[in-house]
Amino acid sequence: QLVPSSSHSPMSSEPLFLSDIGASYDGTHVAARLNDGEITIWSTDSPEPVARCKPGFSASESRYQIDPSRGLIYSGTWDSGLTCFDYRNQKVIWRRKDIIGIQTVNISNALPNSLFLTLEAPDHVRWYQKAVSG
Repeated sequence: QLVPSSSHSPMSSEPLFLSDIGASYDGTHVAARLNDGEITIWSTDSPEPVARCKPGFSASESRYQIDPSRGLIYSGTWDSGLTCFDYRNQKVIWRRKDIIGIQTVNISNALPNSLFLTLEAPDHVRWYQKAVSG
């Protein structure tokens, strides 16, 4: 579930560390995720963060993609589906709970209006492939 993040508590006993880093499909933004799940997004033109949000992940792998032209993050999880989150306005735009087994979420520079998912469904679910455009 995507929720607006809050500031890190200085009294927290859990040390924070960088979990992963990625770039938008067009190279104009970078994102870094901490081990608590919070993602910070920066424009490559400015040292100030553009946004912070906290999507849910079912594992430690990076399963999100930034769409800076629309101000969106697409976040996928293994068991909870795909969520589109507006990081400028800090709200969920849509959620697809019927897409399970998400391994990766990508946007191509050649097809910036399409979202590409890599799926691996459990054995008891018939494997299928979907394209999501929006």
